[in-house]
Amino acid sequence: MKTSILATLATLTLCAAALANPADPQISNFSVSQNASRVVHVAYTLDEPACVTIDVLTNGVSIGGANIQNLVGDVNKLVPAGSHGIDWYAHRSWPGWRFDDPTVSVQVTAWATNAPPDVMDIDLQTKVITYYSGLDFLPDGGLVNDKYRTTHLVMKKVHAAGKTFMMGSPDDGTEYYYAREKVQHPVTFTKDYYLAIYETTRRQYALLGGPAYISVYGAQETPYGTDDPDQCPIGRVLYNSLRGSTECGINWPDTGSSVGNFTLSSSTLTSYLAAIRANIGLDLDIPTEAQWEFACRAGTTTAIYTGKNNTTQWTNPDVHDLAWYTGNSGQAPHAVGRKQPNAWGFYDMYGNYHEWCLDWYEDSYSSASVTDPKGPVSGSQRVIRSAHYWEGSQGMRSAFRFSLSPGSANPYDGFRLCLPLD
Repeated sequence: MKTSILATLATLTLCAAALANPADPQISNFSVSQNASRVVHVAYTLDEPACVTIDVLTNGVSIGGANIQNLVGDVNKLVPAGSHGIDWYAHRSWPGWRFDDPTVSVQVTAWATNAPPDVMDIDLQTKVITYYSGLDFLPDGGLVNDKYRTTHLVMKKVHAAGKTFMMGSPDDGTEYYYAREKVQHPVTFTKDYYLAIYETTRRQYALLGGPAYISVYGAQETPYGTDDPDQCPIGRVLYNSLRGSTECGINWPDTGSSVGNFTLSSSTLTSYLAAIRANIGLDLDIPTEAQWEFACRAGTTTAIYTGKNNTTQWTNPDVHDLAWYTGNSGQAPHAVGRKQPNAWGFYDMYGNYHEWCLDWYEDSYSSASVTDPKGPVSGSQRVIRSAHYWEGSQGMRSAFRFSLSPGSANPYDGFRLCLPLD
């Protein structure tokens, strides 16, 4: 699904970094050079459109995305077929490097358009989409830059295709569980998907939806303490306002990825996701319950994604660094991304705000194995995942689930965006 090629700067000897599948995008006419000012120029030709990324290796090991900044040209984006160039101003981000070092090589990777790189960054002001092979390649200081909580939306690919995990709580005394989290059952996925690394913030909410939402996001009533309100999650979000109500013909899963209108008092309004799709140009959605839990667990099977158990109801020091909850929140929400992420780079999967999922809610799971589950075909409530900042430590678990009427919302009911991949 991708093709890489690399060359050392000292010898310009080309070699394939991985065996290329003929069906993948092909790179040819690859060359690397550098001038006296240490500007590295990369030339290459693509046989078909592809997402192109770059890496720099020393003795076969990446020097890290933070050292590969100040790039100009056809890189970190969708590139058409044809001849292209990349300029890397190496002296600005890797000042200690000698340009004639034979251990250094430059690697360019072409990713198939249906299997893009692991990280997607959407500039919500310019609508420009860039791609990176990892979160550490994000420019301007990376995630410490507040723009990634406000004017940009960063999504990370969840490699789920062909994977199976056990969903739900075990009845073995290792975690505080509710009957609604039973029975544990195997879930298999056939497709990857992107998931936002943060809960949607107030500023992102305004920019994602376009001009109609700029003027309304400031009406949130929740106190935000000392944190910047723009970096805190958006709340009071109705499921029906996200995707459209059943009264207007939108009844997931029957209607699939379709979104539509919702009814508010006497008015029929465009759903928020419909506004996002028109504004951004991507069919963004919210995750299924299974997609949410798989991403939250990040490969773990324990109650907490750090590998620890959780049997306490109110306060647990094992979740203090992971979540905003009643034990540390001060009864207020906080800016996203201020706690430790899970192993896959997702923040605030426990605490801070509730997060809507696509599924209709049912009181308990079946023990049957399921593939790409969508939940019940009908119901009266939708699934909520993640606990919120007022809840005790019993909710700071990967299997924790809750439910809410799709036509109602609380100050702490928000969402996290998802992008399915075909």
